[in-house]
Amino acid sequence: MERERALGGTSNFYDTRKKQDPDFRQNRLTWRVFIPGRILTKDLDGDGLPEIIVNKNGDSSGISFERTRTYEKGEIHDLIWDGDYLTTNWKTREIRGYIADYQIKDVENDGEEELVVAAVAPRKE
Repeated sequence: MERERALGGTSNFYDTRKKQDPDFRQNRLTWRVFIPGRILTKDLDGDGLPEIIVNKNGDSSGISFERTRTYEKGEIHDLIWDGDYLTTNWKTREIRGYIADYQIKDVENDGEEELVVAAVAPRKE
C-alpha cells in the first residue's frame, strides 16, 4: 500500500534557535523549520469559484528524517470544494524531480495562462 503523501511538501528550510525544546537532552544549536509550498487560488474555469492549486512532492525513500527531506517526483493538484470536502479536480502527470515552485502566468504573452513548474532533477546515482 502506497503511503499517502502530504500536499505542499518542500525541501526549503531555515534553521533557528527559537523552537528549542528545553526538555530535549541533546543540546542542538539550531532547529530546522521547513517552509510550506506555495498555495494558489485562481478561477481557472471561469465559474466564479476559485480553485486551489498546490504541489504534492513524493518522498524518495518513504522514510522522513527530522532534518532532511528528499523528493524524486511530484504533481500539481487542482482542488475544488464539493460542499463537504476539497476534492481533486485535475492533476498533472507525474513530474520527475522535486517541485521547487510553480505559478500560473502568461509566459508566451499570447493571452493564455499556462502552468509553469520549476523542478529540480533527481540525483543520478
